[in-house]
Amino acid sequence: LPYRILDEPLSEWRKFIDNNMPILKRAIVQSNRGYEIEAENGTFRLDLLSNATSASQGKMVMLAKDGDAVTLHIEMPQAARKNIVLRYTSCVRGASCALKLNNSKTQALTLEPTINEGTFRENRLGIELSLKKGTNTLTISHDSCSVGVDKIRIRSVEPYDQQAVPDFSDFYCRIG
Repeated sequence: LPYRILDEPLSEWRKFIDNNMPILKRAIVQSNRGYEIEAENGTFRLDLLSNATSASQGKMVMLAKDGDAVTLHIEMPQAARKNIVLRYTSCVRGASCALKLNNSKTQALTLEPTINEGTFRENRLGIELSLKKGTNTLTISHDSCSVGVDKIRIRSVEPYDQQAVPDFSDFYCRIG
C-alpha cells in the first residue's frame, strides 16, 4: 500500500503510470512463461545460422541484411490472443525486426541494445498477436541493423474485469 510520512503531499503517481507504463492500465493479465520455439528450428537460409555460446541451444539465426528472415510455425489448438517475446542479440541502438503473421505485416518490433553480440536478452513487452486455430506462420525479418534471433516465447494474454477487482490504491498508512 502507498504510505505518507507525516504531512507529506500526495504524489502524482497515477499520472506517472499513465504516461510511462500504459500497459499497467490495461485490463489484461499476461503470463511470464509460455512455450518456446527455437529460431534454429524454423525455416531460413543455412548461411544465416551461427554458433552462439550464450544462445539457449548454442545457435542463433543472424538477420544482417535485407532479405534475411526466419519463419517459425506456431500450432494453436484454438484461436487466441498471445504475446510473442523475442530473445535476441543486437548491439545497435534502434535495431528492429519486421514481423509478418500469416503473410500479413504486423508492426515492427523495436529492440533495445544488448551489451555485446554474445549477450542475449528478451524484449520487454513483446508484441500481442491474434493467432488463429491451427498452424500460424510468423516470419521475423531484417528491418534495420543486425539482429541475432535465438528463440521466441508465446505467452498467454487474458482479459479480466477491472470492476470485479478491489482497488486499494487510495488507501495509505500514515507513519509518524
